[in-house]
Amino acid sequence: MVQIQENLSTFGRRFLPAALNATWMSIGLVCGVILACVVLLAGGIVATIIAERMVTITYSTQVKVDTGEVRGRERTSPSGKVFLSFQGIPYAKPPVGDLRFKAPLPAEPWEDVKDTLSEGNICPQPHRVSKTSPIKSMGSMLKMIVSMPGMAKFLFNYIRRMNEDCLFLNVYTPQTTLPATELAPVVVFIHGGGFIAGNGDMSLYGPDYLVEQGVVVVTFNYRLGALGFLSTNSAEAPGNAGLKDQVMALRWVRDNIRAFGGDPGSVTLYGESAGSASAALHLMSPMSSGLFHRVILASSTAQNQYVLTEDSDRFSRRLAEVCGADNETAADPDKRLHFLQHISHTLMDDKLVDTLGDEDVRSIMGRVPFVPVVETEFPGQEAFLSEHPDHLVREGRYAPVPIMMGVNNKEGSVFYT
Repeated sequence: MVQIQENLSTFGRRFLPAALNATWMSIGLVCGVILACVVLLAGGIVATIIAERMVTITYSTQVKVDTGEVRGRERTSPSGKVFLSFQGIPYAKPPVGDLRFKAPLPAEPWEDVKDTLSEGNICPQPHRVSKTSPIKSMGSMLKMIVSMPGMAKFLFNYIRRMNEDCLFLNVYTPQTTLPATELAPVVVFIHGGGFIAGNGDMSLYGPDYLVEQGVVVVTFNYRLGALGFLSTNSAEAPGNAGLKDQVMALRWVRDNIRAFGGDPGSVTLYGESAGSASAALHLMSPMSSGLFHRVILASSTAQNQYVLTEDSDRFSRRLAEVCGADNETAADPDKRLHFLQHISHTLMDDKLVDTLGDEDVRSIMGRVPFVPVVETEFPGQEAFLSEHPDHLVREGRYAPVPIMMGVNNKEGSVFYT
């Protein structure tokens, strides 16, 4: 017995300090990662603010759109080409209050000239998009800040400009004299992000290359996550609000792009990742008919596993539960919707990932809880998608326009390295 006690004592003297050292090393590593993220992000933010304040703004001529007049600014591409930039133009009414989860309404007119010199709010999105550990998430953020140009500014805007009033678009035109004598082709770009994240800011999706080729570029924000894709399979929340935002943006382009020197009869719809899946769905939606004339699909289609869900009721009920609704409220679609319309979007975003069950996390592709759905049609409402895309493709019921498909090199690798 004495020998056993001595052996245990020797073991403790040898290995307990090592265990304690390992613990402190782990804590130090976490703190180091956090500090590195903070320093890099702060440095990027300071550099961004200084650069923006040092730029002298040359204003564009005023342009009249159907809701009022806007004034943009001149910018210069890397090759030295001057183009005009109009950022933060409202294309729909703010989808707040009772309009949450509903199809967008047209933007309200304004009287004075609106300065459109900087991008509008970005749509709310969760800080967590998976159930990975905080350490792994911080490590991924550090790698993104270091490796991707514009990421520090992107994250700064992510923190500073997130707001439910987010339906804004940006127009970049090579036509420096407006109105233009000849109209230029138009590219409307739909950003990716798994229907849960992203925005149309130029920090990641700049127009420089395309405007140098004489193309008018339009980027925009659309509602994401539960705000954009929650469905209770009812007339009050049929689903696909984010896709209907995209339709509203395309209708705005049809009605207004001529004022910026763009040809409304030559619009290419270009999407990346979830934006590409969106573009594919626009090919099949009656709401989008005639709004574009060519499509570029980069790194996704409507047939990808994550694009559609048949579990919208389960996810909306689970969201209400994790946000604090009692069982009766969560079980009743009307009470559930009323509850979710009156809580903060921040709470919904924070709890979004918690709606996923173990079977969702184990899925080979992963699951996103709030994505497009096949809608039930209700009187007096436009349905974006009322039949399954597989059925529509098999029957050839999609827009007869030229389509270019491909993938981006190392698509999505930033999230898995």
